[in-house]
Amino acid sequence: MEIAGRKVAVVGMAGVFPTCSGIEEFSEKLFANKSLIREWDKITAHGKNIRTKVAGFVTESEMNLETIYSTVSNVYPEAYIDLLKRIPAVNLSTSDIGSIWAMLSTKDAIQMAGWSDEDTTSERTGVVIGSGGCGHEILRAGWNYFFEVGGKSRSMGTHSVDRAMVYREAANVSCLIKNKGVCEAIGSACATGLGNIGHAYRLIKYGMQDRAVAGGVETTSIETVVGFDAMQVLSKGFAPEESSRPFDMRRNGFVCSFGAGIVCLEE
Repeated sequence: MEIAGRKVAVVGMAGVFPTCSGIEEFSEKLFANKSLIREWDKITAHGKNIRTKVAGFVTESEMNLETIYSTVSNVYPEAYIDLLKRIPAVNLSTSDIGSIWAMLSTKDAIQMAGWSDEDTTSERTGVVIGSGGCGHEILRAGWNYFFEVGGKSRSMGTHSVDRAMVYREAANVSCLIKNKGVCEAIGSACATGLGNIGHAYRLIKYGMQDRAVAGGVETTSIETVVGFDAMQVLSKGFAPEESSRPFDMRRNGFVCSFGAGIVCLEE
C-alpha cells in the first residue's frame, strides 16, 4: 500500500570538517578527490603503543576555540571559550567539543536556509542530531580526579552527565535555537548522521514537523582511536597526503575521523 506524504527539501547545510574552513572548501576537496586525513600528533605522542598514526581531526585553534585545562591535570580539557563569541557562554557551559561543533554548524545551516526566528523557535521545527559516542576528552579531568586522586563526586562537575549522552548535541542545539518542536537523537554507529537525517525526513514527510535541523557529530577523541586500534582494524603504513582511497581493495583497515555534518530540511 502506497502512503502519500509531503515532499522534503534540503535548504541549508554546514559542518565541521578536517583541514577545511567550511563547507565550500570541503566540497571542493571532496570532488577533487583530496584526502582530509593527516598524521595526528596526539597519536604519535604514544609511540608504538598505538599502531595507526593518522586520523581525520579538527583542532580547537582551527575552530577559533580556546581550551581551558583542568587545574588538577593540565593535560585534560574542562571547558572551552569561543574566541569569536558565536555561542553564548551559558550554552558553552554544558557542551563538549562536539556539541560546540553542532551549534556552530546549525547556526550556519539556518543562515543558509533563511529561516526567521519565528521559524526556528516554532513548535513545528525539530532538532534531530546524534553522535556515535560520548564526549570523552572533556570528561577525562573529572574521572582522573575521582579515581586517581580520590576526589569527591562533585569533582566531576554538574554537567558530566550532559556531556556523556548521545543526546547531548541535540539538547545543546535545541537550547541554543530555542525550538519548541521535536528534540531527539539516534545513535547508530557510523550510520548515525544518515539515521538522524532520515528520521527528520520522515517527521516532515508525514506532517509531524514542518522543518528540522538534522545530522550527526563525532567528537575528536583519542579514546576512540585507541579502542579501534585495540581491535586491530585501523589502517597503518600509508601516506594519506599522497592518496585518497576510500574503496581501495588493497587497504588494510579504516581510519577514524571526526567532525560534524548538519542540514536544514523543510517541506
